[in-house]
Amino acid sequence: MDGASNFAIAGIITLLIFFIMIGLVLYLVFYLVMKRSGVKEEVSALRMEVRVLQEEVERNRRELENMKRR
Repeated sequence: MDGASNFAIAGIITLLIFFIMIGLVLYLVFYLVMKRSGVKEEVSALRMEVRVLQEEVERNRRELENMKRR
């Protein structure tokens, strides 16, 4: 290997490390913003609410079918 190819390899490795570091910083920023804003808790509460409503709809549907059979 000559000197030019050594610099090219070092440059590629440096760029990879640079992009990995930028990715990690962006991930950390988004993680902290989502954690601080309470988005996860909000989504969790909404999922629970949807589950309760689905159970209620299913129960009402069963009651309606039972009423039709009588």
